[in-house]
Amino acid sequence: MKKIFKVFLCGSFALLMNLTSSVAQDLIVTTKGDTLHCKILGIEKHSIKYSFKTDDGTEMTTEIDGSEVKQIYSKEIQDLARKESAKKETAQKSTTATENEESQNKEKDRVFRIYGGGAYSYRLGKSKSNSPLEKELLDDLRSGYEISAGVHLFITPKWAAGADFHLHKASAEVSTYSVDAKMEVDILYIGPYFLFSNEDKIGTFDAVMGLGYLGYTEKYSGNSQTEKFTSSTIGITGSAEYLFTIGDHFSIGPKLGIVISSASIEDKSTKEEEGSINLSTFNLGIVLAVF
Repeated sequence: MKKIFKVFLCGSFALLMNLTSSVAQDLIVTTKGDTLHCKILGIEKHSIKYSFKTDDGTEMTTEIDGSEVKQIYSKEIQDLARKESAKKETAQKSTTATENEESQNKEKDRVFRIYGGGAYSYRLGKSKSNSPLEKELLDDLRSGYEISAGVHLFITPKWAAGADFHLHKASAEVSTYSVDAKMEVDILYIGPYFLFSNEDKIGTFDAVMGLGYLGYTEKYSGNSQTEKFTSSTIGITGSAEYLFTIGDHFSIGPKLGIVISSASIEDKSTKEEEGSINLSTFNLGIVLAVF
């Protein structure tokens, strides 16, 4: 009885070892549907080298053309692939964490932003005058330039509040045999505003909307006489800009803006309102920001 049990135990152990060995083997599936139980020794550019045991236990080494192989299974290759995949995943997580940390640091650093710029500015209102000379002067006054400045306080990474200043300036002259006339116009805007900012890899897009004080000054000189007209009102400002990031704390880019407003004209002799003047301006220029 003991002898039979020993034979059974040895047979079971041998079978288990054989099954374990079979599982540990590599597998090559050919395009014809054949399966080769083997040990893959290497994968070349156009072929796969492998070894196998014949029925009598002899170990043989050969290779198969890569065009004849449909699929391979190799525990070592899979383990290596898993390790490489784990390395890439770890590296990607590390890169993402670093980028997030850098982005958070930038957002923390970007609390205040100061900007300044210059632009071509154009008056939108049409000139109204019965005098051809005055109409020519007013038409020339529609084109000017604008200087601007402001400060942003970021409440969140995408939203900021601040104060905005910009000044439209224009001048024109006309000369005839009887008249030498010059007119200068200043349109000053000062007021608070809100800013929406969206940052990408190369820069920041900003959209601005504000409501504030608008002052208008008009100075006329002609025939040894000088007249000055001033007025104040409320203006609405809006702009869109894209600032390309140059370094960690500096950016520059184009800006498109508009101011919408009008002011009343008063006859000084009667102190009665004559009408209104359109003070709306359109401007296109460049902005520099430091943060």
